Amino acid sequence: MSKRKRVDALLMRASPERSPMPRMHWRWRQRGQDLEAVIFGRCGRRLPDDDAGREYLDQLVKHWVRLVPNGISSARANARLRAPWLTVPELDDLIASAVESLESPAVSARKLGRKLRLTADEVVRRGITTITAFDHGANGTRRRQRSWVAKARRANGARPREEYLATSKSRTKPWEAEGICRRTWERRQKAETETVASVSTHHPSIERCDVDGLASRSIDSVFDPFLIPTPPGRTAIAGLK
Repeated sequence: MSKRKRVDALLMRASPERSPMPRMHWRWRQRGQDLEAVIFGRCGRRLPDDDAGREYLDQLVKHWVRLVPNGISSARANARLRAPWLTVPELDDLIASAVESLESPAVSARKLGRKLRLTADEVVRRGITTITAFDHGANGTRRRQRSWVAKARRANGARPREEYLATSKSRTKPWEAEGICRRTWERRQKAETETVASVSTHHPSIERCDVDGLASRSIDSVFDPFLIPTPPGRTAIAGLK
């Protein structure tokens, strides 16, 4: 099978639904901007005719093909613009490899950073947010992830750990002020909490009855179904009021 027929067969199988990454997703578009900022910042708008230029072009073509439903034609046009020295068979091979990559998940930020040999200084200088620098190391990545999680928790109302520890019971020790041990203080606090919870579960109508003085009355005095006045000229039945 020729290369052109192989590419056409892959194009027939490729569809937007087969891509594991949502097309036109804002994060994926930002990845493309970061990728172009790194590559074009190093080589300029025209890629060099060497191994580094071919590796950069391979990453760009894979991104262009995955980006939009009609990414094949867009990737072909951009590849000819950025690498005019590329031959047609080489371009067909790049397109075929990019289409085959649609069947697998997109490359992670860490792996892409290793392939590009992206340094932490370059990340800061170019404002890269979707590609991880390869020289950060595992500890640096964990520290950044912890800082992101901490910022998100504080935005949701969580207190910093220093503030929490400063007001914690282990620091303030309120049982020492009462001259009792911690376990006794905790039992008393639990009993007070249960008492407050039981009082709060009373129906508000009972409290109104206490205020109105109706709670001390008997049920018969509040409602008596036999308390019916005797009509004039008749005698009340014995045993009934």
